[in-house]
Amino acid sequence: AEGPGGARTGDTAGVRISVATGEPLSYTQRVAPKRPDLEEIQISQERAIEVAAEQTRLEWREGRGIGVTVEATCARLVLSSSVSPEEGPVWFVNVGVGHATTGERLEQTQRVIDAYSGEILR
Repeated sequence: AEGPGGARTGDTAGVRISVATGEPLSYTQRVAPKRPDLEEIQISQERAIEVAAEQTRLEWREGRGIGVTVEATCARLVLSSSVSPEEGPVWFVNVGVGHATTGERLEQTQRVIDAYSGEILR
C-alpha cells in the first residue's frame, strides 16, 4: 500500500492460486507494525543512492578487482520492512553495474539501505 509522499507502507498481501483448478491455495498478509512519519526518515533518497553506489563500486573493485560504472535506476522507500531487523524504514535501490573499460553490463542488483542509519542491510 502507498503511504505519504509516495512511500510504501510495508503492508502486503498475497494469494497463491492453483493453475489446474483456479482455486486459492494459500493467502498471506503482513500489516506494517511501524508507520513512521516522513520527517523521521534520516537518510534521503539521494544519500541512499550514493551509499548503494559506493558499496557496489567497492565490492567490485576489492572483491573482484574490476572497475565499474554504477547507475541507480530506482529508489523507493518502504516505511516498515521485514528486511529491517526492527521492521523499520528502508530504501530499496536498484543498481545497474557496467564494466568501466568495456561498458559491458555485468549485473543488475538491489541494495537495501536502512533509512535511519544509512547502513547497508543487503
